[in-house]
Amino acid sequence: MSTFDNATADRPIGLTAPSGIDRAAHHRLDEAWLAAAWSHPTTRVFVVSGGQVLIDDTPEGGTEIVMTPAFEAPVTETHRYFLGTDEEGVSYFALQKDALPGRMDQSARPAGLREAGLLLGPRDAGLMVHAVALENWQRLHRFCSRCGERTVIAAAGHIRRCQACGAEHYPRTDPAVIMLVTDDQDRALLGRQVH
Repeated sequence: MSTFDNATADRPIGLTAPSGIDRAAHHRLDEAWLAAAWSHPTTRVFVVSGGQVLIDDTPEGGTEIVMTPAFEAPVTETHRYFLGTDEEGVSYFALQKDALPGRMDQSARPAGLREAGLLLGPRDAGLMVHAVALENWQRLHRFCSRCGERTVIAAAGHIRRCQACGAEHYPRTDPAVIMLVTDDQDRALLGRQVH
């Protein structure tokens, strides 16, 4: 459990915390940057299918998403989602496929968010939530809500564009905030009734 005090008041709150991934939205429309990131040897890719990814146990006793370098990833051009970069400059992509790929060592297993969410570290949990959310949105919003025509994927998976009417559609976001108002005597303000 974390607490908020004067020592933490000056610290900026990261919107991607605690995953450590910068979603780098400014790169989503930069095709040259995305191509360079995709071809970089440190880039890591994983497949998402039906809300599941492959996870595997590590020798240290943890669990991680099974990721590969981009040059070993399954081929898909249209359903490739840029998820962001970490502090070391590693770029992460998710590929939406109809089925998860098999593994030769047979130690990896498919898992959804309910199972994997409790097992994965912050980085992998954040990446999985982002990828599953994009996959779900992409599967459910293939047609324009204005004119009914089929839309195409843009902005590295974060926009759907209608080529017929020009409308752009974005994933739904549902921000949630929980706050506790306290005074200098550490009393909490309860706003339920006039009393």
